[in-house]
Amino acid sequence: MDGFGSAIASVGDLDGDFIPDFAAATNRVLASSYVHVYSGGNGGLLIELELPPDAAWSEARVWKHWLR
Repeated sequence: MDGFGSAIASVGDLDGDFIPDFAAATNRVLASSYVHVYSGGNGGLLIELELPPDAAWSEARVWKHWLR
């Protein structure tokens, strides 16, 4: 994806394995951007959020999420 990893942040322990997880963002100009949240333990994708390109859209879409 364009700009993958342009921003990275720790997001705490979202999957309950006692290891901090992290988020990596894409940085797209005219298309939807995404935030991918990965497990700090095994690197697996936990959450994928789509951020619409138009600020008038008030919601992000969750495309994938983990199951406990």
